[in-house]
This record gives sequence, C-alpha cells and structure tokens, in this order.
Amino acid sequence: IKGLTIFYPEQSPDPEKVVAYPWTVRGEGDNINIEDVLMINPYKAVDFGTKPCGRHLVRNLFGSALKTGIFIDKCYDVGRLENIHFWPFWTEKMMKRTEKDATAFIFGRTDWEYVTGCFSIFYHVGIEFGDFGSGPGNVVMTNSGSDICDTAVLVNNVQGHAGAAFTNCQFMGTVKVSPTNDGPVKFVNCGFWGTGEYKTASAALLRGKGNTVFNACHFTNWDFAEIKAYAIDIDGGGLTVTGCDFMDKDKNHIKVGKNTDSAIITSNRFRGGEKVSVADGVEVQKGFNTNK
Repeated sequence: IKGLTIFYPEQSPDPEKVVAYPWTVRGEGDNINIEDVLMINPYKAVDFGTKPCGRHLVRNLFGSALKTGIFIDKCYDVGRLENIHFWPFWTEKMMKRTEKDATAFIFGRTDWEYVTGCFSIFYHVGIEFGDFGSGPGNVVMTNSGSDICDTAVLVNNVQGHAGAAFTNCQFMGTVKVSPTNDGPVKFVNCGFWGTGEYKTASAALLRGKGNTVFNACHFTNWDFAEIKAYAIDIDGGGLTVTGCDFMDKDKNHIKVGKNTDSAIITSNRFRGGEKVSVADGVEVQKGFNTNK
C-alpha cells in the first residue's frame, strides 16, 4: 500500500473511552510493502508478526498509534523499517494514555531486521524485544530513538548469537534488560538522558545473562529521583563500558552487582570524580579513566 491517509472517524478522542480496534494493517506473505502512509488514530497500526512476513519493507510511515505502533515476528528473511515516526499527535489528550499503556516498536523473531531513522515519543515503551512463541530476533538499529518515555528500550529476549545493536541512537528514558535475556546488547555512539516526568533513576538497568556494551556513548540527567542511583546498574551477565562520557558531576556512575559475571570499564570520562561500586568477588578490569 502506498500514499494512503487512514482515519477512524468514530474513534473516541477521550482517553478513557478509546475503542480497541483491530490492527489497521495485517500482513501475510513475503515482500509486503507499506510506503508513504499516514495513520492518524489507529489503535494498533501494523501487524507483521501474527503471520510470517519475510522481506517486508515499511518506509515513511507516520502514525498516532494509541496502543501499538508496529509488531514484527516470524520474519525469517531480512525485514526493513525506514523513516517511521510514532507520536500521539491526533490529540494531546492521548499523551498520558500512551505514556502509561502503549508501545511503539515490538520485535519478536526476526532474522536480520534493519531499522533506520525510526522514532517514537510519549510511549510507555519505545522499543521492545521478546519471544512471542517463535523465538527471539536480532535487530540492527541506526539513527533512531525513543523520546520521553518510561522505558526507552526493553530487552526481554534477543537471539544469543546476534542480539540487538544500536548505533547513533538517542534515548530519553531507561534501558532495561530483563533476567530472561541471554543475548548481546550493544550501544555505540548513543546518547542517554533522563526525564523529570518519570523521575528517571538509572539510565540502564541490566539484569540479563548476556553481555551489554556501551562504547563512545554519553550519559546525562539521570537520577531525577534523587535516590543516589547509578547511571548504569548491572546485576547479571557481563558489561563493557569504553570511551563513554558521564557528564553530570556529583552523581554515581556505575554499580556492578554480585551476580555480574565480569566487567570492563576503561577510557571513560567521569565528571567530578569516578564513582564506581563493585560487589565483592566480581572480576572487574578498570583503567585509563579520567575524572575531569
């Protein structure tokens, strides 16, 4: 489908009276494209997961999804998402609803999903990864981000051999890796900052079994909750932090819990002095960090 504007005239603009419509678009089969489409007020916008949709392409999709933006699963051959923007622009009244109970991007099983130029704002979860019955997936995301949300990235499951990789992305919310995840999660040249609306504590809460990498990233405005939270809080799996800038002075930087396998923390800037806490017995390699 190409060049469409889709609007539900009978959908209620009252956040308390929203009707749970079916998916606006559901795919079944390979080589399905959505291009240059505006979805003004879908409840759930695009379902490319209930049925297999290999080699799908979604490009230039803009929508004010009230519950779910796009769901990808059962994709066994390279899917592509390009220039997608989810924002509750239909009516500002919906922002509180989507911030409480909506997800912009959901990824299940997908073998090589290429995502670029994708964005969401005012959603409870910006980007979610999980296993919905067909196994987890692997995703390469560039030049994308989640803005003003409780959870910027939620990793419940990713493929153990490939995982999820983010390059040149920005996140205004918390990155959460669940204990159920055992795949790698990597952030390169990404920005992380908190939001006072959600009283953001840590920029990253890591509880999985896999390794999480932060390289050439910057962190600012965490611990809005003023609870002495650490920018990165890990208690499970492995951690590599290299070449990153922790910009806020007089805040805690990295906490390594007792369930962590090991950590590498090198060549970082810790403004105002390094504040790294390591539980007894955990192997941590540190060096070449600066306090200015």
